[in-house]
Amino acid sequence: MKHAVWLLRENGQVFRLDDEAPAPVPVAVPAPASGICRLRGAVALVGRTEAGWQVFRRRGAGWDAGPPTPVLSGELYLGAGCTIDDVTLLTNHRIVDERRGVVSLVGYKPARSIRTVVYREPDALLVGTNAGEWGGKLLRITLVSGRVEEVPDLEDPIHDIAPAPGRPGCVVLAVGLVHFLPSGNLTELCGSRTRRLYARAWEEQGFKVKPMAADKDSYSSVAFYGLARAGDGTLTAIAMDGLYDIARDGRVSGPKPLPAFKLRGDVRISDAARTPELVLTGINGRASLGGAMPIVVQR
Repeated sequence: MKHAVWLLRENGQVFRLDDEAPAPVPVAVPAPASGICRLRGAVALVGRTEAGWQVFRRRGAGWDAGPPTPVLSGELYLGAGCTIDDVTLLTNHRIVDERRGVVSLVGYKPARSIRTVVYREPDALLVGTNAGEWGGKLLRITLVSGRVEEVPDLEDPIHDIAPAPGRPGCVVLAVGLVHFLPSGNLTELCGSRTRRLYARAWEEQGFKVKPMAADKDSYSSVAFYGLARAGDGTLTAIAMDGLYDIARDGRVSGPKPLPAFKLRGDVRISDAARTPELVLTGINGRASLGGAMPIVVQR
């Protein structure tokens, strides 16, 4: 079976990279894409047209357009939470949900940060923010009411959110920052309760790492940047020093070395036979991800 990787550039262009293709090829889109995600058997993108915010689903060589929602004055795209069937758009003013309609945010309006990750729960959005050296937050936004609540005790940049292996209703957060010295961890969130799932101390001298108790602090620790879900429900965490496996019982092992990357056009991508698939691009530094950290992509 042929597979393809879909890539979104900062300017809203969408590219597709097939298994044996030497380079990504541009895909015609109905509007510059603000976000892109994978639904059940299809690719969906969120774009801003003259009519407003719209969700477009890939069908054959074209796109099926969803109904537009007029854009408010000063409204900015923050992210999109995707389930297997639906897309929920988040802006700095409101939620635009394909099933529930439009709901204004109540209690707090998240500012546009350097990078925002949105994760869709059944009845809420989890929003992780990354403002670089100024830290980050985790917000929970109820879909029905639009009420925004900040999850306490989380102050560092949050780069990714994924289902916790073997823990229904829980998620894992990838937390990391490199500013002079690195810091980060893997945090588990279950409802309103958080616990540090894993951290690894980073020794400045010789840049060596050593195990670190999950409930202890260190002056410097390994930064985590991404999470990729495997077919068996386990996770792979992408960190500054390699890949970590998160098993269904919550145990974390690693690091394993990052895979080799092959230049295909202007994109460096990991071996297609490996999971997860990783891409190196020039966006990393501008997104406060640090030097040459890879970005996780889904097929």
